[in-house]
Amino acid sequence: MFRPTVSLILVLTLPCLVRAHADAAGPPDPNNGNIPLCTAAGAQFVSAIASDGAGGAIVAWLDVRDSAHNEIYVQRTSAAGVPQWTAKGLALTVGQQCVTPRLVSDGAKGAIVVWSDRRSGNLDIYAQRVSASGVPLWTPNGVPLCTAAEVQDFSEIVSDGSGGAIVTWLDSRHGNGYDIYAQRVSAAGVPQWTADGVPICTALAAHDQTMTSDGAGGAIIAWQDARNGYPNNVGIYAQRVNGAGVQQWASNGVTLCVADERRERPRIASDGAGGAIVAWADFRRYPNNDTYAQRVNAAGVPQWTANGVALCTAPTGHSGDPMIVTDGAGGAIVAWTDFRRDPNDDIYVQRVNAAGVPQWAASGVALCTADGYQSEPTIVSDGSGGAIVAWYDCRSSISSDIYAQRVNAAGVLRWTIDGTPVSTARGEQLGPIIASDGAGGAIVTWQDTRSGPLRHVYAQRIDRFGKPSSRK
Repeated sequence: MFRPTVSLILVLTLPCLVRAHADAAGPPDPNNGNIPLCTAAGAQFVSAIASDGAGGAIVAWLDVRDSAHNEIYVQRTSAAGVPQWTAKGLALTVGQQCVTPRLVSDGAKGAIVVWSDRRSGNLDIYAQRVSASGVPLWTPNGVPLCTAAEVQDFSEIVSDGSGGAIVTWLDSRHGNGYDIYAQRVSAAGVPQWTADGVPICTALAAHDQTMTSDGAGGAIIAWQDARNGYPNNVGIYAQRVNGAGVQQWASNGVTLCVADERRERPRIASDGAGGAIVAWADFRRYPNNDTYAQRVNAAGVPQWTANGVALCTAPTGHSGDPMIVTDGAGGAIVAWTDFRRDPNDDIYVQRVNAAGVPQWAASGVALCTADGYQSEPTIVSDGSGGAIVAWYDCRSSISSDIYAQRVNAAGVLRWTIDGTPVSTARGEQLGPIIASDGAGGAIVTWQDTRSGPLRHVYAQRIDRFGKPSSRK
């Protein structure tokens, strides 16, 4: 069984959507204490969150309140759940056609936001910094990071440790599928590297790039590509780029996995020592798909078993959509959607130590095995060697909801069995994204249809004991 495609996920989600519309005339929604960050006319599609360094978070989303344009908006919420900036969000673009915003903390309680933008015809890469008080600091409508020919899209961003950021994206300027390029932008909004970016990988059909800081002003990027043949030998590769934009490892990256069949959805976390750990969905046991991981050190040398360490190879199961976070001790914690109880899809998690040895139950610890469909896990460190995971949950016969669970460093669940509800409001809650609150808890944001069929942006803080923190 393959990991569900976007089309399949939409099909599986549709019954929940239909039930939500039928419920629209039901009793008033108590809101569960959830915080509305944006309920403007039109739809909003949340796609990024970062801690603000003061117990709150900054959220970015794509906004279509102006039916003629797709704009980028942001909002900051305090630790008490109070929106800090312009009501219904601060606009970073005006009159543009934008997609896929991402953001990272600027280290000063503000954020740097990056997105793709059609103002020149094809999609290009732009960025903006917003201060802690909600003031855009760079060129209005954003600083161009890449305006090369053809399409630049699907950007990722990490801090450069100096108030600026490093951004990567998929780039079709050469007309032979996507390559990966990168650019560093300073705290003042000045691109630091070659105009339109430096190449990270120009091998065949690069995709799904993911990035983490190297802790020294540069970054480590991992991705999948088909240089060895598609679809039966899609591999996982990685490259380190220093603060000056110079590749540190082999041209087009070092190989992390080239086993038979394909791999997809690589995700990366720092190992805390200048290297990184990468997890991915792996089809070497086709038609099963499993979860594997590999550590690469600061010099670009894979550290674990060739082609990766198995984190989940359940004999009758399938796993996908891995998400990863550091465990603070040189290893990582990985969460995934698990299909071993098909058609009941669950959420599992595994910790792997710095030596590449899985630490918890074989093929993972179950965070949620409730009936129905659980997917889209999103993960953050709890600051104590464990993690908090939130997910999209369709156990209800009425609507889809957001649930979360905390697992400690020993693999023991700390909150309610099958997860603590983050939001069970009327309508649909979709696409959760999580950030640390800096106190052992987390802030979760998502897209929400409690007010009708159009999606709006809501958020909820949940403390380290699994209790939702309502607005004070």
